[in-house]
Amino acid sequence: MNVDKTFYSQQFFMKIELATKITSDLVKISGDFDETLRLIETNCNQDEFRSYRKAFGNLMGTMYLDILEPLFKEHPSLIPPNWSWLNKKKKSSTRRAASN
Repeated sequence: MNVDKTFYSQQFFMKIELATKITSDLVKISGDFDETLRLIETNCNQDEFRSYRKAFGNLMGTMYLDILEPLFKEHPSLIPPNWSWLNKKKKSSTRRAASN
């Protein structure tokens, strides 16, 4: 897949309403992916499951790194409360910024 790297290096600012909708949709998709993987794990052999898990992991990684992470940098309030790993990251970066 040829990705236009200039797109990802540009700075955009998105209105909170649109960022909220995108975040909501992608968090739902992430949950759907997790549910689908659980279904695959219980109904397929381990080799098939590992293959699908890798493919879904690539999709989720791209979705997070290329779409959600930039949105969360612009609008940290959109980080879902149940994404505790990311909320810890947000709190530590807020503390660092306050001490500077």
